[in-house]
Amino acid sequence: MQRRRLLLALPTALALAAAPALALDGGDRTLNARRVGAIVKATPPGDLAKIYGAERVAAIKLNDEGEESPGVSIHAGTADELQVAFTADAKRIRYVRVIGRNWKTTLGVRLGTTLAELERINGGPFNFNGFGWDLGGIVLDQPRTKFAGGGLRVGVETTKRLSDGETRAVQGDKAVSSRTPVLRKMGVRVYLLEVYFED
Repeated sequence: MQRRRLLLALPTALALAAAPALALDGGDRTLNARRVGAIVKATPPGDLAKIYGAERVAAIKLNDEGEESPGVSIHAGTADELQVAFTADAKRIRYVRVIGRNWKTTLGVRLGTTLAELERINGGPFNFNGFGWDLGGIVLDQPRTKFAGGGLRVGVETTKRLSDGETRAVQGDKAVSSRTPVLRKMGVRVYLLEVYFED
């Protein structure tokens, strides 16, 4: 009976032993509000070289709305690129910004995802900040938004230029519905994917 208990416990023990290895999977290219691949809030900045290889991690300075942060670029110049910003003392990760197109959220959002695809993923319309100011195009975290919020920041931009008169309805510091008719002519796509770990 005791041997049977040991055998039954073995799969659980093996799973627990494997957990740290899974948490450090440098090949994972998915993200959500709590992680970007193998990077989570508790990941020490010094561990990034262990996860991705020292030769793929390079020190950089990042600017975020006028604030400069120390950080690193991972897989620079490739479709796997990430930028990771640290706190001023470089002891914790502030945020991770997706640069490469190989990354996607667990719901399938990636850089270049169209407005129609976002509505399909969301199961309906969503709201974002009007264009033309610092937070323009940032998707709003609301109960009906499934693919953003809780630390995951998604931003959209336009790829086609229209006259000011045509775009007035989607400009400025206000919530804009993804169903606003003029957006269909503006080639709206995702340009920003970031995960913030700071409280």
